[in-house]
Amino acid sequence: MDYRTDAEVKALPDPVIPGIQNIRTDAGNAGSTADLTSMISSSQMKDEASAVQMMAGFNKQMVDSPKFYVQLMELLNDPSHIGLLLHCTAGKDRTGLGSAIILLALGVDEKTVMEDYLLSNVYRAEANKKTIEALKAQVQDENVIAAVTALMGVQKEFLGAAIDEMKAKYGSIDAFLEKGLGITKAERAKLKAMYTE
Repeated sequence: MDYRTDAEVKALPDPVIPGIQNIRTDAGNAGSTADLTSMISSSQMKDEASAVQMMAGFNKQMVDSPKFYVQLMELLNDPSHIGLLLHCTAGKDRTGLGSAIILLALGVDEKTVMEDYLLSNVYRAEANKKTIEALKAQVQDENVIAAVTALMGVQKEFLGAAIDEMKAKYGSIDAFLEKGLGITKAERAKLKAMYTE
């Protein structure tokens, strides 16, 4: 399941693997994310604080327009899609929220979901370090470097903004899952039976 935009897919298409079905989400044309270059050039992103604010806003927006997470839940509820892999470009923002939603739907507590989300900082550390070092060779502005460094990782504020939006808009995470994503109690029970021991 590919959350990327058309431009991202064109730049780096998924490989064709025999027996594997590549599914593009509606995110592909939703314009819900921007590439790093346009984020950097955006007048809204001046420093680390503005980058954090922008990513928190991005996560709130994904909760407010969750149609590709509706699609995710539909796929997960279909036993023929049990071996599902979801990805975006960095595997931490669109995919990070999608993974968090899966865990929340399975009844995992918020603290554990957040800990899992923050592991992207561990697993992406080496790749992020190389990207930042390359950026430092081209950009002298320390505020821009701090902003991009924040964008390259994940922070509690990012996922926290999405969870806060679920609660503010729907009253609770459970209500978001039911009303925002259309997951019935029976479907959640089915998900738990399929994906937990």
